Amino acid sequence: MKKIKFDSLIFFGILLVFIILNVHSSPGFLDSAEFMISYIDDSIIHPPSYPFYYILLKALGTVLPIPNLLWKLNFINALFPFFALIVIYKIFGFYTKNRFMRYIGVLSIFFGNYFLYFMFNMEVYSLFYLLVSLFIYSY
Repeated sequence: MKKIKFDSLIFFGILLVFIILNVHSSPGFLDSAEFMISYIDDSIIHPPSYPFYYILLKALGTVLPIPNLLWKLNFINALFPFFALIVIYKIFGFYTKNRFMRYIGVLSIFFGNYFLYFMFNMEVYSLFYLLVSLFIYSY
């Protein structure tokens, strides 16, 4: 059985607190409003309609007991890249056992322009980060 590294828990806990403090309760830009409206009235999102993203959004949206709907949807959207960062941390573990270097790698991805943009604006690309990181990890 592996021992839990408490510095990793603290590191990702700090990132999660940063995410919680920066999630907003407004629709955002681009397709964010369309995704939120389709969540409310079960309408079809513009082609290709993103069925996997929509199903995950609906499933997690019914489970989480957060009263503010816009904040809940933006938070769910921000969870996908957060879990991608955890997987990326594990991927970096294949290349280096130095945890400090792994943290630097995760932070350099986290504070990238597009990563933060799609984390805090409701877009399908946030799920794309998670799926690609899982694909690379499984390879």
